[in-house]
Amino acid sequence: MLAESLIALKTHGMTIEWTSIKIDQVGIGEPHRVRYNARRAFVRLFLPGLMRAETVLQEAIPWIRANLHGRVYQHVVKLPDNLVYLNSTRES
Repeated sequence: MLAESLIALKTHGMTIEWTSIKIDQVGIGEPHRVRYNARRAFVRLFLPGLMRAETVLQEAIPWIRANLHGRVYQHVVKLPDNLVYLNSTRES
């Protein structure tokens, strides 16, 4: 979701500053604010796992950049031991 959003922003002429990418919590149950340049421009996405794991985000950036430029890039991201993925399902 993050990669697709950054690719869409770049396609529409926005400047992506890779060292400025940060994910901020806005409020409980609200999409996170993903800042993508020094002017603090942002897009809103639900990214709870990436917000809690800054190293995973930073390690994923080379892969996202390669995809943005249409290049193949393989990278294995080592997940931190304390990363917890929460999945909620709605019962019918």
